[in-house]
Amino acid sequence: MAEILVACNIFEGKTSLEERDERNETERLLVHGLPPEIAPALRTYRIRVLFVGLRQMHVPRCRTTKKSRVLITLGDASIMSGLSGTAYGSSANFPEGYENCSVRLPVNPNYWPWMILKHIDCTDEKRVKTIGNAIVNASELLVDSTDSSKSATRESTIIEITQEDADGTQLPWNVANQHPLNIAYHWTNARDMIKKQVETLNATARKSSNSVETENLELTWWTKFYNSQQLRNSQKHSLEIYDKELENVPEFSGFKDWSGNYPLQKVKRRKKTAFVKQVYGAVKCQIQISSLAKTPNQTAIPLERQLSPISNLLEIVVIVYVVQALNLTSRDIMSESDAYIVLSYGNQRVRDRAFYIPNQASPVFGRRFEMRGMLPRDQILHLSVYDRDFASSDDLIGSTTIDIEDRFRSKHLPSFGLPRHYSSRGYNKWRHQLKPSEMLLKICEQHGVEKPRIKGGKITVGGQEFEADVSLDGNECQTEQLCLLALNNLKHVANGFPLTPEHVETRSLYHPRRSGIEQGKVQLWIELYRPDEPHPLPLDITPQPPKPHELRLIVWNTADVMLNERNIFGTEMSDIYVKCWLQEFTEAQYTDVHYRSLTGEGNFNWRMVFPFRYSPADGMLVIRRRKAFYEQYDTELKYPPVLTVQIWDNDAFSADDFLGTMELDLTRLPVPASSPDACKQLPQSLSLTGSGSGTGSLLNLFVRRRVRGWFPVHGSSNASGSDATDQHGGVSLTGKIDLELEILSHEDATQNPVGVGRKPPQNLPEPLRPEVSFNWLRQPAKTFNKLLWPRVRKSFIWIGMVVLLCLLIYGLVVNVPTVFMVRSLEQRRSFESVSSEG
Repeated sequence: MAEILVACNIFEGKTSLEERDERNETERLLVHGLPPEIAPALRTYRIRVLFVGLRQMHVPRCRTTKKSRVLITLGDASIMSGLSGTAYGSSANFPEGYENCSVRLPVNPNYWPWMILKHIDCTDEKRVKTIGNAIVNASELLVDSTDSSKSATRESTIIEITQEDADGTQLPWNVANQHPLNIAYHWTNARDMIKKQVETLNATARKSSNSVETENLELTWWTKFYNSQQLRNSQKHSLEIYDKELENVPEFSGFKDWSGNYPLQKVKRRKKTAFVKQVYGAVKCQIQISSLAKTPNQTAIPLERQLSPISNLLEIVVIVYVVQALNLTSRDIMSESDAYIVLSYGNQRVRDRAFYIPNQASPVFGRRFEMRGMLPRDQILHLSVYDRDFASSDDLIGSTTIDIEDRFRSKHLPSFGLPRHYSSRGYNKWRHQLKPSEMLLKICEQHGVEKPRIKGGKITVGGQEFEADVSLDGNECQTEQLCLLALNNLKHVANGFPLTPEHVETRSLYHPRRSGIEQGKVQLWIELYRPDEPHPLPLDITPQPPKPHELRLIVWNTADVMLNERNIFGTEMSDIYVKCWLQEFTEAQYTDVHYRSLTGEGNFNWRMVFPFRYSPADGMLVIRRRKAFYEQYDTELKYPPVLTVQIWDNDAFSADDFLGTMELDLTRLPVPASSPDACKQLPQSLSLTGSGSGTGSLLNLFVRRRVRGWFPVHGSSNASGSDATDQHGGVSLTGKIDLELEILSHEDATQNPVGVGRKPPQNLPEPLRPEVSFNWLRQPAKTFNKLLWPRVRKSFIWIGMVVLLCLLIYGLVVNVPTVFMVRSLEQRRSFESVSSEG
């Protein structure tokens, strides 16, 4: 319902019949009320429609409709489809073939009217009813009339390689019957081939020497996945991880290249004045609007070549690889969800409840599901994530839907992702039964592209030349590598289009009762094929369980540690000890204390043992424990394999003082220095990661297994004793530590046990420490004998002599008058006695 406000002027026109016939388009518009200044210029356009069918007809009345048509109107033009055929479930197809008509429309698409698609019930020929309609913006269906071949030729993509030129080789159409090596190589003799392989191996060795050592561990698909997820450059092979649904990637245009999907709406009146629009299905058809005034050089690819027959039922196989879920909303009050996967496709329903992941917000599934269906009957794949409960029914966390028909019929081939590099073995092995050369020839034949030609290390497809950006692997077929390169760059070919790379898409999960609120994400990819056609081989993506390992760390010595305290005599000193942990801070281990280090040197000979579980695929430490006492299952936590080493100063009556720290990534360990003088800090690295010898090379301790050397320790530059020349942004070199690191598997550790600290078995010798290195609170007599007496001995002697001298003087001062008095009294008595006798 709508209202329009119009102002009209009525006047009498005096024109002859001949003048009316010769009236141009502008005059006609003028009669209808448009002045010539604003009257748009018109052009003839062609509407080309391929009616595919009706899909997802959920309303019961629509399901009972046996015959129906779709009427498309745009301006004064209309196109009617044929009668729909046999209904397959909630879907029905129209007769194949294109319908065309022409229409006069303004040159500016902004002035175009809306296109209306009407769904008409033709079951009863006497009573034709309109069930619903769809409104489409016609300007979005306009096909650009520019010559795409010329633009594609100008935008050439050339990637250089180092490969000797050979004679031009054109791929034969029966390439599948020939041996790949007969096409790929044209060696003049065996000596050239051996020389080429040696050069390739030397180049690979030089390239790997400057990076992290290649892991000798078992490499699987998960290695490629985590390599792409963590943006590592240490591995060659990777895949594309999309953070959105695959159909929402801009370069694929929703996989609507073969047919558009237009929802059909039906207006219902629930109240006297309320109208509700209800979507009851969709019509699929390919609509192209193009101008009849095209360039003569333009070559359009007929759509019939891109489409397989759609009038009959088509059996397909759907392979769903569910990798993991991310940030699932918990349906439990006291813990995370116990998630599992439920798939529904056609008449099949897979409930993977037995393989639920307990108590995880981001569970890793690693599951492969195989289902079969019929197109167009089974069009939509439903994937749901449920929370497993014991006392009640399972709760739905969220679900997502995937249009299988769009993916199966799209020219972008999302049914199989192309890897970046070709390999005939290993975890990046080519999985499709068709080789890249066969696949390229098939695509060129379907879309009318010129046959590919190979000359040396270059391949030409459709007049576009491609070269690899790196040297081709001499151990693999050169033809297959170049053909895969051309497939990955097919969008640069004239009239080309991008093909889907090897990928993992991320789909959002939604709950029907929480519309529009994301309940988490799920990462997966889908492969589609017909049972009677070549298809990808199955892939095992079962997650690798973490393997138990044991890290044995020996702290031998420290040097040049910052002196943080002064004793009662004013001498700088530190009571040094080392603190280390691998997984969590609460599991830290300590050495004993080297008391009274006057030069920053510490001697420990102390062994620490850290058992842990390591996942080689993602390079993470895995811990399973309960977060709270009320949880029923353990929670899986992941930490990077980083060893933290800290040096502290022990204090008896106050908190210990922090001197420095260092973090060592066990998978990217810096090469340690052989001596304390060679251990230094790199100016360009301001992190607290030990830089070792400063050569910049890294090693993987899980490959090397054992390493020993000196590592730098960094701390705050505000502390006393730090050298200003070693300061970088508030961080300075505060010490050096001699460590020995060794990683053993659980079996090797069990067969070769060791003790912690200096305990047996394989006990370490006692360190050679100075005599003054002991705890003064526990040994007071030794403290006086070793610390105080050597420093106060001379003072005590001088004090004793002074005391004796003072006592002597005091004795003289006190006793001399008494002696004189006694002697004077004795003389007086003797004189009196003589006088009395006389």
